[in-house]
Amino acid sequence: MAEITKAVVLAAGNGTRLLPVTEEISKAMVEVNKKPLLEYSLSALAEAGIKDAAIVVGYKAEEIRKRFGSEFRGMKLAYLMQYQQMGTAHAASLAKKFCADDSFIMVYADLLFEKRLIKGVLAVGGFDCVMVGIEVNEPSRYGILETEGNIVKNLVEKPPAGTEPGRLANYGIYLFSPRLFGVIDQTKISPRGEFELTDSIKLLIPDGKVSWIPGKGILMDVTNPEDIARAENAVKENEGAFC
Repeated sequence: MAEITKAVVLAAGNGTRLLPVTEEISKAMVEVNKKPLLEYSLSALAEAGIKDAAIVVGYKAEEIRKRFGSEFRGMKLAYLMQYQQMGTAHAASLAKKFCADDSFIMVYADLLFEKRLIKGVLAVGGFDCVMVGIEVNEPSRYGILETEGNIVKNLVEKPPAGTEPGRLANYGIYLFSPRLFGVIDQTKISPRGEFELTDSIKLLIPDGKVSWIPGKGILMDVTNPEDIARAENAVKENEGAFC
């Protein structure tokens, strides 16, 4: 398997659920233990051997550029502007030229996870997509994976309560082959008026080339103000796992 040295970080969202914290900053710049969330993702990527990362920016983009510049811990940074919030698949599509014919890691900027997780994803080869799955208590709030062994057979986005096929949720860290960009071109707009990355992934599933690994360690998404305190406690108690 060829070495994977590229990553894409989706950081364009305005973080409305984090208001009033995000009135002046993007959700990627929300601080946890005096560091922006984005810095934790970039640290994990750099430690895993990623050499080039593209950050998809939008809301308050200039603050991200000023904070991180063109390099972070020896990893070159590029910025891709999403001028309209047209969904996660649209945001990912902006990285087509950056990724070219290379496989790459993709992460959401509002996640807080132990840095070893990126190395775990990179260790899996031979698939068009590798996802991270985590067990959740409220599956109706997430994209839920239906699996058979290490193969993802279906992905159900936010199933109505009582109809969930399980509790294994899509966490939002991926390894993709460049085939992703072909299926993004085939992705139809969702009922909420956006092009969804999960809809693109579902187009890869029939070929049996979507795999998953279990998320290990501390994993959380910081989407509400109360999540910030939880994240700060996690980092203070386990700082070496994140930084």
